Amino acid sequence: MSFIQIKSLFFAARFGLAVARVALLVARVGLLVARFVRLVARVAPLVARVAPLVARVALLVARVAPLVARVGLLIA
Repeated sequence: MSFIQIKSLFFAARFGLAVARVALLVARVGLLVARFVRLVARVAPLVARVAPLVARVALLVARVAPLVARVGLLIA
């Protein structure tokens, strides 16, 4: 084998290693995304149950806020 062939093999090996590292990084990111999606899938039904309650409380607060403001002005 000539020096140029050895050098090109070395370059190919380094390139293959870089590609393998990138593939591992992509796999890790994919796993993180999968975990996040699973977490969102678990939390979504809970949020769907709580959302109407939160909306009712927000409407109640919106109705009571002017009254609280008037009382605050009277006290001040």
